[in-house]
Amino acid sequence: FCQWASSKPHIFNKKSVVELGCGVGLLGLTLARFATRVTLTDHHSSVLDVAQHNIGVNGASNAHVAAVDWRQAGEGTELECDILVAADVVFDPSILSPLAKTIKSILSISPARVCYICSTVRNRDTYASFLEALGDNNLSVEEVSTFTDIRSVYIPLKDTELLEIRCK
Repeated sequence: FCQWASSKPHIFNKKSVVELGCGVGLLGLTLARFATRVTLTDHHSSVLDVAQHNIGVNGASNAHVAAVDWRQAGEGTELECDILVAADVVFDPSILSPLAKTIKSILSISPARVCYICSTVRNRDTYASFLEALGDNNLSVEEVSTFTDIRSVYIPLKDTELLEIRCK
């Protein structure tokens, strides 16, 4: 996802970005090079501590962290953004419906908002359930890339997909 985003800085240039499930913050920090403001979110405080540390180490003054728990209805709707992103968050069937609802809540505030989610498809049934949850929340999904044009020495990308998600 970072390589794709870096090859398309015009998408993120001068935009406000929120990352769901930030982990160590790699995607958010990559986007901070282009975006006006980046908010890295997660629900685990220890994860946010690491992301905050990495923001400081990388001198990303336009990035900050915020706690967002997808299991809580309406979480994240107070976060202002033009673009919502997430990487590698589609793996646990128990979080797919709350994730889809969170995406819907954040995108529905402004019809211009868009979400990009990059996923390694480890289990086709889980991934299909995520796509179904997005549809159940009246979200349109378009496959942007299957990463056949990007080579990686670290992981095989044949089962990696990037989706663009919008409100219908």
